[in-house]
Amino acid sequence: MRSAPVGGGCSSGRGGGGGTVVERRIWCTFFGLVLWIATFVRLLRDLFGYVDDVFSWELADKLETYEPYGEVYPAKQVALLKLWDEVGIPHEKHKQLWGFRLEIIGFDVDTRTMTITMAVTARDEFVRALLTFAVAGQHRKLKEFQQLAGWANWAFNVYPLLRPGLCEVYQKMRGKAKPDAPIWVNKTVEQQLKWIAGHVRASDGIVMLDSVEWGLADADITLYTDASFAGMGVWVPDMHLGLQCVAKDAKEKGIFFYEALSVLSALEHILTHHGRAFTRVAILCDNSNTVDMFHSLRAQPKYNGILTSATDLLLAHKAQLRVIHIPGVQNIVADALSRFDNAAAVAADPDLTILPFIPPRLTLGAIQL
Repeated sequence: MRSAPVGGGCSSGRGGGGGTVVERRIWCTFFGLVLWIATFVRLLRDLFGYVDDVFSWELADKLETYEPYGEVYPAKQVALLKLWDEVGIPHEKHKQLWGFRLEIIGFDVDTRTMTITMAVTARDEFVRALLTFAVAGQHRKLKEFQQLAGWANWAFNVYPLLRPGLCEVYQKMRGKAKPDAPIWVNKTVEQQLKWIAGHVRASDGIVMLDSVEWGLADADITLYTDASFAGMGVWVPDMHLGLQCVAKDAKEKGIFFYEALSVLSALEHILTHHGRAFTRVAILCDNSNTVDMFHSLRAQPKYNGILTSATDLLLAHKAQLRVIHIPGVQNIVADALSRFDNAAAVAADPDLTILPFIPPRLTLGAIQL
């Protein structure tokens, strides 16, 4: 019996997926109900559906025979096939795949190496599409914007940090409904799409699943940040280090901008100023909007440069970031530093050394190709 928590993958394909828009919507509604029954009535956990394909995982030693096909499959896959028979959903033997390595929605998923990989040909095709689109001064139809956004979101399964590169694309589509409506490709769209293309081209197209999920206890270094109308503060408790900077035009730019900029500044400082590699960086912040922005990697255009700059840092240093919310009462030192109340900061951390810092320059969303 294998002790590995994930022994193999399984993918059950029904076939089809064509038809009119209305027919596809009806199918998705119906199949969503079938998956609900599978999950909450038959208790088949961790089922993932994509149009008419279902994929999941199963322990390697849990195999059963599916009599109609006379073949052995993972137990969860057999249970799902029996449910389809009961409901009357047709399926085909050659589409019932399983093993340690499978192609799922165009990605190579390997449970032994715990990796998801995009093929080189797929990466090259995606990059070509981005660069063809990223030409300022041309008009593109709304449906072309939507197609490119859909393609990019598929690619973000492997390149999740590149989500900020669609910020201006979404802005251009906002409020528009006519598929053939012309939309102007501006300089910002060009820069952001080239930013995505540059990072995809520089990547090996592999995401390591064992490094995706981690918590505060797993962090290599933990920092605290805060901002006020007076300035920004960063506290690195393990180093007894405090950083502070004046917030220029804070009332004009808004406190949220400086809350987010303080997180970026903390990240930039810890990755570039200490001569040590920190793979997992945790930053604690008492502003929930900032936490949400870094978690979703989506922001309004005026804040998006903070996200692209953070992504550039993380990819350049092969680091990961978690921005975690804490109550304001637990953020005493960073709060005091942001208000330049250094006496209060030192009272909380008597060994504290306080230094000024300059925020990093925001990237424009484009890198050299």
